[in-house]
Amino acid sequence: MDDLLDDYLKRISRVTGIDPVPHKNTINPTLPPLKKRIYDIPDIRMKALAALNLLECPRLSEVVAYRNSSLGRQMLPSQRLHYEKELLNELADCIQYLQETEPDSKILPELRRITHRKQAQLPAVRWNALFGHVELANQLTLLPESLPDTHSGQTGTVNALLYLGRYLPDQTLAAPYTKAELEQHLQQLTASHYSGQLLRSAIRLTDTLNAVAYLLETRLKQRPLCPKGRLMPAAERLQNVFRLLYASQIQAWLSRIHREGSAWRSAMKQLLQQLPPPPSEPMDDYLQQIASDQPPISIWYQLDQSVKHHTSAWQAVLGECNLMPAGRSPPSPPPR
Repeated sequence: MDDLLDDYLKRISRVTGIDPVPHKNTINPTLPPLKKRIYDIPDIRMKALAALNLLECPRLSEVVAYRNSSLGRQMLPSQRLHYEKELLNELADCIQYLQETEPDSKILPELRRITHRKQAQLPAVRWNALFGHVELANQLTLLPESLPDTHSGQTGTVNALLYLGRYLPDQTLAAPYTKAELEQHLQQLTASHYSGQLLRSAIRLTDTLNAVAYLLETRLKQRPLCPKGRLMPAAERLQNVFRLLYASQIQAWLSRIHREGSAWRSAMKQLLQQLPPPPSEPMDDYLQQIASDQPPISIWYQLDQSVKHHTSAWQAVLGECNLMPAGRSPPSPPPR
C-alpha cells in the first residue's frame, strides 16, 4: 500500500505540475527509552519475612524463599507481577490463619505492614509488567512500513491486549489468569508487529492526503482548471487519478485503517484503564499520540483532519469542472 500512496501523490504532482512538500504538522510518535517508560520501584526484599518464623504458613515461606533465590532475583517484569499477586494472596491467607489461631502473634503487625507496602506498589508493578516488557515495547515501536494486505496479526494482537486488560486487576491466579496463559499472550505480541505497522499506516495516510490536498489547492490558486466551465485535459487526468487510485483502492484502505484503528484503540484504552498514570511526561505524550483520538497531538485526530482536508480539496476541483458524481457529493470521510 505504501507504493500505491507514493504513486497517488506522484501522479497528482505530475498532473498539477507542482512538487509535493512535506506536511509540517504530521506527528511521528517515538516510544521513550526504558528509563522514561517504567516506574522506579524500590525492591522490598523479603529479608524481614525470611527472618520471621513462618512455620505456621509454609506456603508463604516457600514464596518468600523463591524471591530471595537467584531465579527470583532475575524475574522478568511480567513474572514479577504474577509473583507479587501470589505473594499478596499468601500474605492474606497467613494473616487470616494467624488471626484465627494466634491472635497475639508478634509477627502479625509485620505481615500487615509488608502487605500494605506491597499493595501500594502493585499499580506500578502492573505498569512495568507491560511497558517494561520487550514484547509490548516491540509492538508499540513504529515501523518504516505500513500494514501488509494480508496476515497482519490484528486478531492475535487485539486479543492479547484485551486479555492483558482483564489479567491486570485479577487476583485469583486461576485459569485463564495463570502464569502460562500470561506468557502465551505476551508471546502472541511477538508474532507480528501489527501495532507499529497500524500506527505507521495512519501516519502515511495522513501525510499523503494532506500532500495531495496541498497540490490540488495550490493548482486551483494558480489558475482555473476549467476556465469558463470548459473541461480541460488536466482536469480529466485528475479525475482519472481520483477514480482509478483514490476511489477504487485508497479509500478502501482508509476505511480499513479507520476500522482496525478503532478496535485497536478500544483494546488499548481498556488496558490503560487498569493502570496508574504514566511515569513520565514523554510516556504520557506518547500514549496520547497513539491511543487517544483527541486533538491536537493524536495521530488519529490528525488522520481525521487530513481526510476532511483532502475531501474539501477534491470537492473544489470536481465542483469547478462539473465532474462531481451525479446525485451525490464527491469523496467523503469513511465511517468511524
